[in-house]
Amino acid sequence: MDDQHLKSLADGLLPEGVSRSRMAVFLAVHEAGSVQEVARRCNADEALLRRQLRELESALGVALFVTNGRARRTATEAGRRLAGVLTDLRDGVKRVQVRHDPVTSLVIGAGDSVLQWLVAPLLPSLQQRHAARLRLGTLSIADAEPLAAGRCDIALLREDDPAIDGFEQRALGTWTFAVAVPRHGRRRSITPDQLAGFSFVRTTTDPAPHGWLEQRLKTPLTVALACETYSQTSRALVGAWRQELPLAAVLPLAIASELPEAELLPLAPPTAVQTPRLILAWRSSHLGVKQHEGFQRELVAALKAALLKPKPTRPTVRR
Repeated sequence: MDDQHLKSLADGLLPEGVSRSRMAVFLAVHEAGSVQEVARRCNADEALLRRQLRELESALGVALFVTNGRARRTATEAGRRLAGVLTDLRDGVKRVQVRHDPVTSLVIGAGDSVLQWLVAPLLPSLQQRHAARLRLGTLSIADAEPLAAGRCDIALLREDDPAIDGFEQRALGTWTFAVAVPRHGRRRSITPDQLAGFSFVRTTTDPAPHGWLEQRLKTPLTVALACETYSQTSRALVGAWRQELPLAAVLPLAIASELPEAELLPLAPPTAVQTPRLILAWRSSHLGVKQHEGFQRELVAALKAALLKPKPTRPTVRR
């Protein structure tokens, strides 16, 4: 099909003299109420706008507005019908554009526990408001290599990772820890001195918090079970507590606060050790990330709120 055929098809859609620019002027005046207001908003010449309206009325053979003494324009019956048609067309085209835009896939990477307790609960509501297909990928929060290699688009990482230099990033907050022990009907709160009497579930992929507790108590702790992730550790604790076994563990506060029948003691790391601060990092050159800046802002705000959950009021484990 050549250009002449295409022009013939286009001309057949609208009567002669009815152009897109004239219809746009008409709809703008209808919505603003006056030519003067449209001219002010668009920095346009009033005489040109009036001429466009006259030419549109001439092409259609009907009056579209009546003007009162204050230069306000009120649509005639024909004008109201035309405004309805144009408004439906404009809104319908927008809906088609949104519906047929390719859905961008974004991969969010984080540690297993961060994904399960911080990220995953936020995604259903975020995905409803953003046209993005979201996928999760497990990585260590101490390893930015998957982000650098392009295996994920957005990652939750430790702030002190030198590999994040050159990426866009936003600070989220501190990944704080607590000691979780079972209540088992105990009326009095446990004291830090009593923790040495518990057997512990240790998370092997992040042994530092367990080591902090040993430094605070100045004694090695009995390890009854070793798990690879905090998710496994929390499940092991719940299973042991159901059998009334006195197991304890050092867990991120966001995870420990979800455990049933748990008593929590916040754990302050040694002075020389900084509690991990989390950041959200992404490749700013990624097209999908650029298209969903609103998603990033909402994700940052939601993660900050999740990290600021109410802290236990028990005395902090420190010596």
